[in-house]
Amino acid sequence: MCGEVGLAFVNKLRDDDTHYATRCNHCGHVQLAPLPTVEEDEEFYKKDKMLKNIFKDIQSLQTEEKLMYRMELFVHEQADNLEKYLPPKSDQADIRLIDIGTGFGWLPQFMREKGYQMDGVEINDDKRELCKQRCGIEIFGWNFLKDEPEVMEKAGYYDVLCMTHVLEHISDPVLFLKRASILLKPKGMLFIDVPNFNDYYREHQKEYNDWAFMRAHVNYFTPETLTKVMERSGFSGVKVYGHQPHSIENAIHWWRNKAPDLRWHQFYLSEPLEWINKIYKAKIESEVKSTFISAVGYRK
Repeated sequence: MCGEVGLAFVNKLRDDDTHYATRCNHCGHVQLAPLPTVEEDEEFYKKDKMLKNIFKDIQSLQTEEKLMYRMELFVHEQADNLEKYLPPKSDQADIRLIDIGTGFGWLPQFMREKGYQMDGVEINDDKRELCKQRCGIEIFGWNFLKDEPEVMEKAGYYDVLCMTHVLEHISDPVLFLKRASILLKPKGMLFIDVPNFNDYYREHQKEYNDWAFMRAHVNYFTPETLTKVMERSGFSGVKVYGHQPHSIENAIHWWRNKAPDLRWHQFYLSEPLEWINKIYKAKIESEVKSTFISAVGYRK
């Protein structure tokens, strides 16, 4: 990220023996070494190896269509989180948004249902086709590390550029953001949501820490390193916030079982107990020790 030389070993990966996590001796950023090439990553995501690696032991999730519906609930929560950072609806009659790395296109669908104008970008052909079949939305197939001329057709077109769970997968995040920012109007907003390397789970449980390192995640951001990436990519006014979608039930499952519960996404408790969940989420979000972090910045 910073261009300096010198990496220290941090951890092995749970699903790959050819890469490992390292920390830069200069800026402290954590990334994979060796870095995957653009071509390797393109093949990795076009074949959807990330989700298939995660859910490899769940037979009911071995097709693209079944994976698509598994992600629906997760992206509902992402849509609600994104909406918190957008201008009030009364101020955004003509606001245009675009979701980079949209996967199955759930976020554009949900945001359109909320009344927003949102497009999407996804390099996986099957995901784009499933999105079109499901809701009729046409998704762009641009790869920002390769397809800069194609992106120019929409240069300066959008008010808000969204990347939810994308930047951690990118081998050159600064170059990626610079090229993607071409889509934004001057002073347009960038919204990013990524896993938080300062997640408090890591401090207390070795099994969680080991599980969190995977081939799909090339970068492991803290609030400080995410801010640096955004600023070096040409964005100003960067602010980072805690984002905790998973419930306290999920945390308790980790403490008891020392493994994730991949059967469902645990976001909320039953209504009589949800007050406990709200206290839990508010505390770790305020300390920015949450599972994820959300960041907002503006194109200069």
